[in-house]
Amino acid sequence: METTFDTDLMQELMAFMDTQEVIDLNIDTEAVSENRFSISTREQANFFVKKIAGMMEEIDTINRLKDYEISTTKIRVEAWAEQSINPLQNQIEFLSGFLKEFATKELEGKDTKNVKLPAGTVGFRKQLPEYIYEDDELIKASIKTLPEEMVATLIRTKEEPNKVELKKVGVVKDGHLEVNGTAISGMTVVPRDPKFEVKPTKK
Repeated sequence: METTFDTDLMQELMAFMDTQEVIDLNIDTEAVSENRFSISTREQANFFVKKIAGMMEEIDTINRLKDYEISTTKIRVEAWAEQSINPLQNQIEFLSGFLKEFATKELEGKDTKNVKLPAGTVGFRKQLPEYIYEDDELIKASIKTLPEEMVATLIRTKEEPNKVELKKVGVVKDGHLEVNGTAISGMTVVPRDPKFEVKPTKK
């Protein structure tokens, strides 16, 4: 086993171990701390699994607390921002009304659309029309009323590989997927070693 730990982490690890049980199971904590211990019995293995299970439970607790704090903090911050911004936005809109009236009078009969002032510019900017789409109705109407070649241009169909079906019909060979005896480019199959895992018994 080649995993290494720093001193602080090892001290925290040792804190998880019950002294009497360690003695009963003949577990050499010094050998564990120096990363030279080897499990020799099922009882020792079970002990380590129990320790890992306890650590996993603590991780779950920490993550739940983290998620709760993040969510509640986000809600509080967003509420604070909204409460702080809304009065300012309302004041901006209120004062802008005076400036709009001023600009309308100032620009009347003139070609320019802006009034330049030392602190900034006020005026009117041409806007593009707003397009409001009803996608389903637009697609149906286009297919029904437009020539087929125009529909192909105006209505997009997203193309993407069906990865589930590809794996069903394909055969892995030399790191590639073959379908009907032909290697399919754009897909590489990388073999992986078995992954070691610890699954504590659910309580």
